[in-house]
Amino acid sequence: MKDITDNLNDTIASAVKVQIEAKVLEALSGGEFFEKYVHAVLYRKIEVPDPQDRYRKVQINFIDNAISKVIESAVQNAVSMAVEEEREKIQDAVRKAVKRRSDQFAEDVTDGLIEAARKQYSYKFDVQLSVPR
Repeated sequence: MKDITDNLNDTIASAVKVQIEAKVLEALSGGEFFEKYVHAVLYRKIEVPDPQDRYRKVQINFIDNAISKVIESAVQNAVSMAVEEEREKIQDAVRKAVKRRSDQFAEDVTDGLIEAARKQYSYKFDVQLSVPR
C-alpha cells in the first residue's frame, strides 16, 4: 500500500510541477530563452531544515519546497476553519469538564491560600486542573 501511495504522490507532484513550470513560462512569454532560466530556478537546490532532525539541513528543489509550503498553509487553514466551526462544542466541553472538576479546583485554591497565609512574605498559588479523558 505504501508503494501505491508513494507512486501516487510522485505522480501528483510531477503533474503539479509541470503545471507550475508551464504557468510561469506562460506568464513570462519569453519562449526558449526564459525556459532555461525558469527551469533552473524551479529546480535549483536550496537548503531547508531537515524534518527528521532539527539540527541538520537538507538540499531540496526550490519547487518542492514551494509546493510543500503552500500545502502546509492550506492544511493549517483547513484545520483552523474546522476548529472555528466547532468552537461552541469545544467551549461547552471545556465548561462541562471544569464544572465536573470544580470541587477539586476549589480545594486547590483553598490549599493555596492556606499555604500562602503560612508564609508571611510569599504568595504562591498552584492550581492544577486536569480534564479526564
